[in-house]
Amino acid sequence: MKIATVLLTIILSFSINKQNRIFLSPEISIILPKGANVFDDQEFKESMSAFGTGDAFKRITKDIYKIDNIILRFSVVNGERSYEYLQSEQQSYKRYLKPTDDNEYNSEIKSIKGNFYLNISFHIKTSGHNRAKVYNPKTRKIFNIEIEYKLIAGEKEKAEQILQEILESAEFK
Repeated sequence: MKIATVLLTIILSFSINKQNRIFLSPEISIILPKGANVFDDQEFKESMSAFGTGDAFKRITKDIYKIDNIILRFSVVNGERSYEYLQSEQQSYKRYLKPTDDNEYNSEIKSIKGNFYLNISFHIKTSGHNRAKVYNPKTRKIFNIEIEYKLIAGEKEKAEQILQEILESAEFK
């Protein structure tokens, strides 16, 4: 009886995790944090459509979710990249998002579960952003995470926890 209970628990926990796993591409998947729902981010789509509505637009507006007031956006970078891509992107962000009185900025390259990621955090006026470019050295694939939140008590910490959960769940094939 104990064996049956243990097996049932394992199967149920696997099923629950499997239900929340989404594929950003055939090679890249993540587990969505609890409470994440598909979100039709019209404001973001309208701002991005100014740059065109081709394949790149479809890639960056396809996987958008929301947890309470926190917006999650995912996109996959086409082709294979190297670790140097993260370093180059870090330098680009440093030039683009220079800290000012109105903008707090931080970036660093870290590793988790065999993957490297460029973690970029900044805020502009009343909106905070955590961006991560996640690189797997074996597959040489990269996907992007953007988390947007309001600068109100507790939201930054919640956004950081969500980012950590996503990073820990990332799988590359």
